Amino acid sequence: MKGIGFTEFLDMVDDRFGTEVTETIIEQAGVASQGSYTATGTYDHGEMLCLAAQLSTATNVGTEKLVSAFGEHLFQRFTQMYPQFFRGITSTEEFLPHVENCICAGSA
Repeated sequence: MKGIGFTEFLDMVDDRFGTEVTETIIEQAGVASQGSYTATGTYDHGEMLCLAAQLSTATNVGTEKLVSAFGEHLFQRFTQMYPQFFRGITSTEEFLPHVENCICAGSA
């Protein structure tokens, strides 16, 4: 999984729950990267699952609700960071079939 997903997830946790919660979930998850991610790196997607589970435990918010909130956060951030991929797009459903092309174009 691309590191940008991890960096954005941890940014969301910082913004919504505070840096103490972010540090706690990284420590409790015991992930191999120790929470040190770069946007361009690639990491085991299992680390995201562990972090999300720990966030659910730390906040008493269901994992499904947290994942949905992260999806909204990430979509908003991508529209800010990569507006060229969203020209003429009016909904998430309209954008999703084009994700792979956007990722390939963005990394070229």
